[in-house]
Amino acid sequence: MYLRIADELYLKRLLVGGLDRVYEISKDFRNEGLSRVHNPEFTMLEWYQAFTDYNDQMILVERLVGHVLDEVVSTRELRYGKEMISFEPPFPRIPLVGALSEALGVDVWDLEDQGYGRERRLSG
Repeated sequence: MYLRIADELYLKRLLVGGLDRVYEISKDFRNEGLSRVHNPEFTMLEWYQAFTDYNDQMILVERLVGHVLDEVVSTRELRYGKEMISFEPPFPRIPLVGALSEALGVDVWDLEDQGYGRERRLSG
């Protein structure tokens, strides 16, 4: 028995071999610490699909999440703290850089202009 860290290589070989859609549900392991919020051994679903782009994958994720919620809790709205979160498609599409800038409270594009990116690369 081997502790695998990812299924990616096996699945990508199948794509190269001619299958157009592959998936695996497997036990994976990361050589990291154990805590109440992190377990180095976990079950993962990984999939690949030939001839698709990120838009197709977003639709697939919406369908997958919707199906799981329908089967497990029979609703697509969940309470998180005081908020209700809707998982009805389409999920919001947000630009990555804009989301990072909002979460960090800085304009991410300005970081490179100010030399932070260069300093970070040089330090390691």
